[in-house]
Amino acid sequence: MKLKKVQVNAYGGINPSSPVILDFTQTNWWKVEGDFGTNKTSLIDAILTGLAQKSKDDKDRINIASGKIDINVTFVGSDRKEYEIRCSKSKLELRYSGGSIPEPVTMIRELIGPVGTTPMVVKEAKLSDIIKWLAAYSNKSAEQFEKEMLKFKEGIKDAEKSRADSNRSLKGLNEYLETEPMFTNWEESEKTYTKDVDVKKLSEELTEAGKKSDKYIRAEEKLKQLKDDKDDTAREIEDLRIKLAAKEKELLECNDAIEKGEKYLKDYKSDKTEYDAVRKRYDRAALDKADYDKWQEIKKKKKERDQFETASQLFDTVAKDLARDRKVKQSEILPDIKGVELVTDDVTEDGVMKKEGLYYQGKNVRQLSETEWWALVMQIWKKYKVRIIVIDNYQSLGSYGAELLGKLSKDGAYILTAEMNREQKTLEIYYE
Repeated sequence: MKLKKVQVNAYGGINPSSPVILDFTQTNWWKVEGDFGTNKTSLIDAILTGLAQKSKDDKDRINIASGKIDINVTFVGSDRKEYEIRCSKSKLELRYSGGSIPEPVTMIRELIGPVGTTPMVVKEAKLSDIIKWLAAYSNKSAEQFEKEMLKFKEGIKDAEKSRADSNRSLKGLNEYLETEPMFTNWEESEKTYTKDVDVKKLSEELTEAGKKSDKYIRAEEKLKQLKDDKDDTAREIEDLRIKLAAKEKELLECNDAIEKGEKYLKDYKSDKTEYDAVRKRYDRAALDKADYDKWQEIKKKKKERDQFETASQLFDTVAKDLARDRKVKQSEILPDIKGVELVTDDVTEDGVMKKEGLYYQGKNVRQLSETEWWALVMQIWKKYKVRIIVIDNYQSLGSYGAELLGKLSKDGAYILTAEMNREQKTLEIYYE
């Protein structure tokens, strides 16, 4: 795009008797100076209105003397065709070869690109306005960008909340498991508690073994009695030889019974041993059952802990991925300038709160001096190849800002700067 001429015949304080003509084929940098009331602001607003950057419908912009708005801008578009913008009180036209082009505002902005304007109001603006300002230079939709940033913000917030919930559950389960010896001795517990205790079956075994044991005890007692009888009989034999015959018969019977009893005890000795073993197992069945159930609970808790740990890691990954994608999306409107960062949500880094906003070299742009801010803005203009720059209060740039503006001029940008001069009582226009 090549800007050729801007002519303001009527606008605000500028009237047809003293029109302002800026021929950009002679120079690409025009400067104006003057005191209050010399129409510096009228000229700047007229140019921005003619470039479709401001609305023409504000009544204060109509020239009082003529009752008109009359602005003409000619330029060569990137398609190498010559265009003319004609702005009046009633309409804004974009002409090419004598014909009027529909949707002139949209077409004008596409042909000339974004216009760099005095950015001091942006410096103190809220984040949404800064995003719109940046989006205008990057040809991205600010509204769509804000929607996408909100989506990233909500996604990250949801992921971080889920991660925090998982971490809280993980912490509680860790605190529970770390105090359990069964968990800390996992391999031993796995071997010990492989099978649940069947108390009912064990009770049935105990009852059956009890019956056998009782029978054995009765036999044992009977045998003892028989042995006692034997002893009594022997004494009676000694004492009562006269009853020898009867007692010998009784003795033979006792010996026979003893033989049978000893044989029984020998044959069924295992019944009492089995009962003792079953009784021992039964006595500790409740403890074994409790230990088994506790082990199952610990395994369940460990499984839950592992699930929460996995969920925490997953949500952490989701949050990081969303944060990365957000940075990629931000790069669509952020210029590739070292130290420039867009923070779309309040964050805490290393214990320090970082408010949302545009940052440069670690500082919010609100913290930048006017000179630093101007320097950053002009770097942004350079990166986005802004071709037309209209600046009020040129004196606020400082030497470094003026130097950068000079470089933009050498790179082909078309510039109009206005500067307050209390000694200059009429509008003075000259070129660099």
